[in-house]
Amino acid sequence: MLQDQRDIPLLTRKDQDTLLTNVSRNPRHKLLVLLMLDCGLRVTEVSSLRIENFDFKSHELIVKSLKKRSDKPVYRRIPLTPRTIEALSDVYLKLEDKGEKAFIFPTNSLTGHISRIRVWRMIKKYSSWQVYPHMLRHTFASDLVQEGADIRTAQDLLGHASAKTTEIYLHVAEDRKRTAIQNLDKRSVYKRIKDKWFPRKNVFILNDNGHFNQVHVGRQEELKVINELLH
Repeated sequence: MLQDQRDIPLLTRKDQDTLLTNVSRNPRHKLLVLLMLDCGLRVTEVSSLRIENFDFKSHELIVKSLKKRSDKPVYRRIPLTPRTIEALSDVYLKLEDKGEKAFIFPTNSLTGHISRIRVWRMIKKYSSWQVYPHMLRHTFASDLVQEGADIRTAQDLLGHASAKTTEIYLHVAEDRKRTAIQNLDKRSVYKRIKDKWFPRKNVFILNDNGHFNQVHVGRQEELKVINELLH
């Protein structure tokens, strides 16, 4: 069974496009959003990234997994999407310090890099206070599973210590499929409400043996064929 089946807040495709459009004028902000949306980074991970975290040759991001406790650091490698590579290039070219230990998002703060609070406020500002950073990570994870990634792959990309944590996105994927099928229903609003509150009787009822027990409505000949196929 799934460990957690609570509702997970996700961004629709329209929400994502709107957010990216809003941050497009600021290269740093655009890269921050894409690193969470296309790479699934936690806000703590993205705010403290250094140049050494990027493998420019293989177009991959190398992140130390904060949630995995081990004597030796555990890292995960995340392939970069073309739009993330493009945004990274725009930011990198404007960096004064391009040393390996230099931060991608440097500030004059005590830590030397942008804070989690500033990232949080930035996301809220550009989304009319509707989106917070972890929603981008949720969306990334859900999209992975939706596109067919197995749990082990999703777990590695997300940096989850346990596959149980990743399994909640299976539930989201199933809900999305159900919604997609429901969206095919072209009935009018009136017809949907009517069918919901005044449903038609079943064509047949199955008993414990899986055979037809009682026919309420329907054509006898068609039901006979269905019954034979069922057997």
